[in-house]
Formats: sequence, structure tokens, C-alpha cells
Amino acid sequence: KSVIEWFSYQIKPLKHKAVMIVGTSYGPQGSARAQLQLRQILAAPDVDADAMPGSEFLLGMAAQSLTKDGNLTDTNAAQELDVCFDDFLRFTNGVLAYDHKN
Repeated sequence: KSVIEWFSYQIKPLKHKAVMIVGTSYGPQGSARAQLQLRQILAAPDVDADAMPGSEFLLGMAAQSLTKDGNLTDTNAAQELDVCFDDFLRFTNGVLAYDHKN
């Protein structure tokens, strides 16, 4: 949070950039609260990123869902993540096509 705010103070690296939020946690909620807070930060006037709406990837119980190499063991979760990436590519094309003022 702090890094995003500091970088966005003057150089605004995320302004009108497409952003996809994914997360995992050791608990069952899969970073749901962190993702909600991050969306609020990305929408702040000084940051002004274009966070992909709706499509979220929340992976709970990371210790049981990931190998030591970081690979997903749950094929359903892997397919869901693939869908999120496909959605993000479509979203990115829409954001790039949109003519931002400023």
C-alpha cells in the first residue's frame, strides 16, 4: 500500500494502466479483504489505475493448494486462474482502446 502511494505521489506509474488483482492466503478467505483494500487504493485519485472489475481470483489454504515450486495442485483453481487471465487480456484490450484524457 505504502509503495503504491509513494510512487503515485509524483510519477503516477499506474495511471490508466490495466491491473488484475489475484491473491492467496494460508486461511480460507484467500486474500479477500486485502484485494478489497487494494481496489480502493488503486481507485484513489493519485493512483488512478484501471483495476479489472468483477473477475477475482481468491486462493485460500495456500499451503495445501500450492507445491513448493508454486504450482497449483487444484486443477479447478488452475482453470479458474486461466479464465481470469483470459478475462484480463480482453479487459486490457478495452482499456488500451479507451482514449484517456490526461
